[in-house]
Amino acid sequence: MNPGFDMKQYFRVVAPRARLKTSWRGPLGELLFDDLLTSDLVWKLVKPARESDIQISATQPASNKTSTTTLSVGSNQPPGTDPQGVKQNIDGKLQAEGTQAPTRSETRDSTGTLWSLPPEMHLLILSFLDSLDIMSFGLTNRYYTDVAKKALVSYYRSLYGQWAGTNIVCIGARTDPNYYPPGLSLSDEELRALAWEKDQYYDRQGVRLDRRKPFTLSNLMYGAWCEEDPIWLPLTERLRADINRFNSSRLRNIRIDPSLDVIFRQGRFDDIWYYFPEDQEWILRNLTAKQIVRSKTLALLDGLIKGPQIGVIGFGEVILALTCWSSCRAFPPPLDPTNICNGLWAGHCFDIMLLSRHKAETKNEKSDWTDVSDDVRVLMEMLWEIENGPNWVEHILGV
Repeated sequence: MNPGFDMKQYFRVVAPRARLKTSWRGPLGELLFDDLLTSDLVWKLVKPARESDIQISATQPASNKTSTTTLSVGSNQPPGTDPQGVKQNIDGKLQAEGTQAPTRSETRDSTGTLWSLPPEMHLLILSFLDSLDIMSFGLTNRYYTDVAKKALVSYYRSLYGQWAGTNIVCIGARTDPNYYPPGLSLSDEELRALAWEKDQYYDRQGVRLDRRKPFTLSNLMYGAWCEEDPIWLPLTERLRADINRFNSSRLRNIRIDPSLDVIFRQGRFDDIWYYFPEDQEWILRNLTAKQIVRSKTLALLDGLIKGPQIGVIGFGEVILALTCWSSCRAFPPPLDPTNICNGLWAGHCFDIMLLSRHKAETKNEKSDWTDVSDDVRVLMEMLWEIENGPNWVEHILGV
């Protein structure tokens, strides 16, 4: 074990089994108090609300609730991801409301063609394409414009929660060999594979030599084993970038293409918070320990809650603080008697979802989940006091 503490020690959040790591790193005292970085973790773990979750919202006006989702040009109903409930015409093909679907005479013999497939198959096919190809497909006719609009919503929603359900560790740079968090639960085969790594160096004559040196978790912070996952780009900026790429690659202009206008301006793209409702409670779930942290208990004020994102102390800050793992302390022992670098949740699996969805999915489970919100809040407030002093609440919130 490394003695003492090192407040300048760098940390980085890594998902070893998914072979991913954050694009950002730094001293723990800086990462914890950077809202941009901690919100990035939330987007990597959150599961967007489903259409059914949104429709059962207790505070949503009844006029906004729908029993089915239809693909229709100009419809105010947001397209969801469930292809069931699609409106079909007498021939079994999708009939876009307010538009005229091509007839058999117009499409000649449609038997055995893409057009003859049911809407569910069209959506399934598009689920294998990227956003630019879906856009191109949507410009072929009015019917496929509706299909593409629904497929693009599903595509952009799938970008959230890429790290959900995988092991996560916030690794410190000063981690000793063979020092792994119990929560990572490495198999004997994995431990043998991680025991040594090949290292290249140059002798005094400039000759490159190979040698073996002990492997540590710190190697995952910088080596090629884990790929950098870019910081989360807001959906509006991601959409704008995709449109620019589409225009430049196909020499199109969204201002003069009515189909693109239908796909984007009538879809649920700019309204990011539609799939992250603020009138329902969100929770952070530790899937390994079967524990939850509730947003309303964690937040210092209700006004700081915006869906899964919470101001000052939120789910991202909790993940950083409780998954730290290093052989060297990040803070002096008098300030941090519990030593958060031996994180209780290091190596565990997580996700973030609506509390109502969690209750629905776990109602038949035999073992109970534990609410640790109060304990987690006490720990987080202790860390904020270390950084900002005893009157940190009044200083930060101005109350």
